[in-house]
Amino acid sequence: MTAIIILNWNGSADTIACLESLYKMPGQDYVWVVVDNGSTDDSLARITRYLQEKGRPFARADEGGPVEAAPLPGTGFLLALKENYGFAKGNNMGIAFVENLLSAHPSCAAGISHYLLLNNDTEVDPGFLHELESFSRSHPGYAALTPQIRYGNGSGKVWNCGGKLFFGFRKYLYGEKPVSKVKRKPFFPISLITGCALFAERGLLGDPDAWMEPCASGNGAKKGRGSKKILPETGTRQASRPRLLTERFFFGEEDFDFSLRMRESGKKMACVPSSVVYHKQGATQRQLDKTGRIYVHYLNRFIDVRQHWREFPLRYRFWKGLYAPYIVLVFRKYGNSWKRAWKLVGNLCKEASVREGVDRQKFLACMETGKR
Repeated sequence: MTAIIILNWNGSADTIACLESLYKMPGQDYVWVVVDNGSTDDSLARITRYLQEKGRPFARADEGGPVEAAPLPGTGFLLALKENYGFAKGNNMGIAFVENLLSAHPSCAAGISHYLLLNNDTEVDPGFLHELESFSRSHPGYAALTPQIRYGNGSGKVWNCGGKLFFGFRKYLYGEKPVSKVKRKPFFPISLITGCALFAERGLLGDPDAWMEPCASGNGAKKGRGSKKILPETGTRQASRPRLLTERFFFGEEDFDFSLRMRESGKKMACVPSSVVYHKQGATQRQLDKTGRIYVHYLNRFIDVRQHWREFPLRYRFWKGLYAPYIVLVFRKYGNSWKRAWKLVGNLCKEASVREGVDRQKFLACMETGKR
């Protein structure tokens, strides 16, 4: 059985549409958890009213509060978090919630074999979960899967079928291609997966940052090559709470980091194109300042690649030199002058050399920087 985690932040209409598509699947051999990530609107009330009016069985729980319902097939849970923890931590807290339920109901523990992280701005084909679970049973060597993710705007185009990692860069498989161009194969081996619809073995849970050097105690900084390293406020070492994604980044990058870790650990991933999800793509991102969003995206990426290449500093410097002029052009595309674009990239490179993550405070500061 699969536990489906759906993260909501001020997006009740999308979340309700996503749930409606799940309920169109034949059978009820799954558990879903809608994690409200500290919404500031009436999302909780709207989702609750929808579930009650439709007669959908669910239990409401607050962060840190008790819940008595068992995670049985067809059961739903609405988990209210106290604040917006970001994408990665919000999903991880949904996973931890399910794991706590399984601990409280040991007879159910053997029933959950996989977790599916599903964006709230998606809608699914009725057979999508069956295709993923069937492939997983017949190909146990693949630890993580993605469906074919199509745009949900009726364009008939593919957003991605996973993708490939190469030298710190990524390339989506069938990205922006017509659906008709996708080859009719049972699966495609991939090395890049997105967090939009990430189907993962339960056995992957643990400490996603265990590969990193332990942090020094005291003021939260660690030394490396004589420079002070700035750690994200969320922290990275919380072995007591099982996690799938790193929480070093408040918004974005967690799926790229997941893909790097999967490749480095020799675990295989695949896209199952017969499983189809439709993604409205960027519902949350559209609310953010464009320049600030770009800055955060590349700051995340530079930090992440530097960390994974910590034993190859010359490779990182060469990669950074290749990438920087391209990022200048990206900033120019969104209305920044040449002078400001180069300054932004310069600041980005400096910050990436001393930061170990991008927490909520830094994320919000970047959004304000983009507005100036």
